[in-house]
Amino acid sequence: MAGMEWSLDVLPDELLLKILSFNAIHVRDLGRLARTCSRLKRIVETPHLWRIKLTYRLPVVWEEVLDPSSITDWRDETRQLVSIQREVRRLVRGLSRRLIHCTHLTTPVYHEVDALVASTPHASLYMMYSLRHIVQDGPQHPKQPVELTHVNPQQAQQILQAHQLQEAQRNLQRQQQQQQAQQNPPRQDDDNPPQEGEEPNEPPQEAPHAQDPPLPPAQNPPLPPAQNSPRQAHQNPPRQAREPQPRPNWQRVLPRSSRCTERYENLTEKHYAQKVMDHVYQELCRQEWTEFLARPPQDQPLETGAMLVTRWFQPYAYLTMREMIRDLDKIALDCLEKLGSRHPDHPALKSPIIPPSTPLKESRWSQDRCRQLFKFINHILFSQMKLQGNTEDYYSLNNSLINEVLKSKGGIPITLCVIYFAVCHRLGIFLEPVNYPTHFLLSWKVPGTDEYEYIDAFHKGRRLTKTELMQELPVPVAADLASILLEDFTPEHVCKRMIANIMNVAQIQAHISDHMGLFCPATELLNLITPHDRDVQELLLRIYYTLEIYYDRIVIGCQNLLAQSYSPILEEMLQDSQQILQRQMKDASAAIQPITPSASRCSEITYATGLVMRHKRYNYSCVIFGWDKECRMNVDWVRRMGVHNLKYKTMQPFYKVLVSDGSNRYAAQENLDVACEPKPVPHPDIGKFFKEFTGTNYIPNEELAQLYPEDEEVRNDTLRIRGWN
Repeated sequence: MAGMEWSLDVLPDELLLKILSFNAIHVRDLGRLARTCSRLKRIVETPHLWRIKLTYRLPVVWEEVLDPSSITDWRDETRQLVSIQREVRRLVRGLSRRLIHCTHLTTPVYHEVDALVASTPHASLYMMYSLRHIVQDGPQHPKQPVELTHVNPQQAQQILQAHQLQEAQRNLQRQQQQQQAQQNPPRQDDDNPPQEGEEPNEPPQEAPHAQDPPLPPAQNPPLPPAQNSPRQAHQNPPRQAREPQPRPNWQRVLPRSSRCTERYENLTEKHYAQKVMDHVYQELCRQEWTEFLARPPQDQPLETGAMLVTRWFQPYAYLTMREMIRDLDKIALDCLEKLGSRHPDHPALKSPIIPPSTPLKESRWSQDRCRQLFKFINHILFSQMKLQGNTEDYYSLNNSLINEVLKSKGGIPITLCVIYFAVCHRLGIFLEPVNYPTHFLLSWKVPGTDEYEYIDAFHKGRRLTKTELMQELPVPVAADLASILLEDFTPEHVCKRMIANIMNVAQIQAHISDHMGLFCPATELLNLITPHDRDVQELLLRIYYTLEIYYDRIVIGCQNLLAQSYSPILEEMLQDSQQILQRQMKDASAAIQPITPSASRCSEITYATGLVMRHKRYNYSCVIFGWDKECRMNVDWVRRMGVHNLKYKTMQPFYKVLVSDGSNRYAAQENLDVACEPKPVPHPDIGKFFKEFTGTNYIPNEELAQLYPEDEEVRNDTLRIRGWN
């Protein structure tokens, strides 16, 4: 110990500071060292040391987003980061238990998140860092269907034959037991039920015309746009005598190589971390938009608005404004490099590229010099980078996102024009967006003249005169109407048009169950840009109501709109939202109640939660997250879905399943079978019910396991029979 003290005495403070700056030394270690002696305490309190630690903890977010000049106490800032990380982890871990019966985050949870965001100036950034750390820890559960390697047919046939031989032997044993039982009939009190794993002599037959519709929500259905009543109640059908249920017929056992080789863990925490991240990220983007819209129109760069739109729809990506600006800067520099090889005397080579924050009122170069630049801009963008209009997948969200267009090299007219505009701006060419119907264009005032040329970036930067452009219209137009069609667009109008395109994408994808996940943020952004548009406000409130989120916003919004003019739909929606909000606030303040098991299992229930299933008729993949001993839907639902056409009708177990297409369904037992090649089910609510995918099945989280406590044994037996356990 004395030698250690002596060695520290001879080391200079600068060297000790350098040692303590190593990334291997955690901030907690610094706190312990500061308590050992006054010298180390003085070194640990060095502001530069804590700045190094903080920038190391935020390797991407810090350099790209934060302004270091705004930090005065680096040690306190690091303490805030560590504290926020701890609070975020605590919040996320507790949400599954608190929201067991809720589809989305509740208003009290949003209030907790907002309070944490407002706790420090940079809290939202630290929260995003902490939430991303949770979400990106380990392999990411697939969001698209996963294709597995097909099993060797010869190997599968051998296993099938071996299994059939075992089945034949068991059938022979049962026949012998039945003959013995007939010769020696048992007493009444010795009657034993069939053993687990026995199969019926005949497998269940598929009933024609029976459908498995989407599972209705646990609460009453939300308000459809065209109806006057916000909610309608379901009625349970009368119970009938139960028929004996057939047991499963395991006739296909595939080798272990057919299982998914990737495990996905910590799914529940990731699920709720993503939901919190959506809210925090939106608040971050909302602040950026507020600052952007507060500027005068001449100080609102077109590319900045387009980048803000791009960021709004990508909460899970490490995407910053600086990163996108650097990408466009590089394109401009590539153009200058190509220009210098052919025109070394061009004046643009002697001028630095113009940042987007510097407005242009006109092109800086002569007509000929601009045309020289256009030539090499087109070459770099469309020949070298191979940017082009995406005609094959036109209605894709990625076509409206600047970073994705630069990555995939395909886009729609408006995003390609924004990129073209940004590159030309950096090189000193002044362009303006044009309000041309159905096709986004840019206008260029030819220097030294009063003439305009119109640039179509979707078709590789071709330029047209006004006459040529009017000739492409399907019908001739008058001169005054032509002027209106070619009016300049403000950056705000361009952003609104981009949002409208994204909303069209969401409407086209309306057959997908989670299309509201795109339509809702698009409407929120449109409402942020046009805060006085009543139609947009009412649409957003109805979306919130349909998704059962933000009841506090619904209450305030309905009150404001009703103060302007009365609407019976808004009035009913207001009353209902107030009641739900009061109930949520009451539940948040009450102690968490223990989970009551859903129901006790009976022998007729063959399957268990967590099993990956395949529908016999429609062949979709799904996972069970709940069951009922018999159908609990109302008579109208049963008739509409053709349940009466099934062999066992409503008198059989029905399973609540998450389907690979993103929907929730209510499937009859006779329509389901255990998947022979289990794959991850790409459903957005997987993490709400399950904590892990093992390669063959899902493991329920603590809450679902308490709801169905007897399912674990059945699930393990099923996997063991299949050779997967």
